[in-house]
Amino acid sequence: MIYQNNGSRVKVQSGCRLLAALLLCAIHFPVLASPPDEQELNALMEQGREIYGKTCVACHQPDGMGTEGNFPPLVDGAAFEANAAITGPLEGLGLWEDGVMTLGEDKLKYMIYIVLNGIPGTRMFAFGPTLSNEEVAAVVTYIRNAWGNNKGDVGITDIVETLSKEHKFSNRRVGHG
Repeated sequence: MIYQNNGSRVKVQSGCRLLAALLLCAIHFPVLASPPDEQELNALMEQGREIYGKTCVACHQPDGMGTEGNFPPLVDGAAFEANAAITGPLEGLGLWEDGVMTLGEDKLKYMIYIVLNGIPGTRMFAFGPTLSNEEVAAVVTYIRNAWGNNKGDVGITDIVETLSKEHKFSNRRVGHG
């Protein structure tokens, strides 16, 4: 059977191969779920708060304001000054500008990237090898909504997309652990 689309010809040898290809696409490119309702967001926030308390709070503090000169605040619009080894990578990702943290809507992928990969040359660890996709989504959702940030939830699709475009961890956990 020959299928023609936009001038290109594709030969499909069997219906089974086409079905297998469609199933693979469905697995690798899931349909986006609708945004969580308030109850789901609250549950994700609670999980994220617990993860933040275990992995982030020592450096970024309970109020998300970090420590001046060492650990940046995770509050949108908060002032932060430090040496260029710390502010340079943040500025390069668009998360720090003119002495102020900028964590707007368009910064989600960079926030995920930093949680997954850390920032080389700084004390920001890479949590990609130790946190599952769900845990990364929960903690980034917490950071994006705590302390007045109010930026919305982070879906697993956002994590997978960031992983597929950036670093992939061979030892990543994919479920809750």
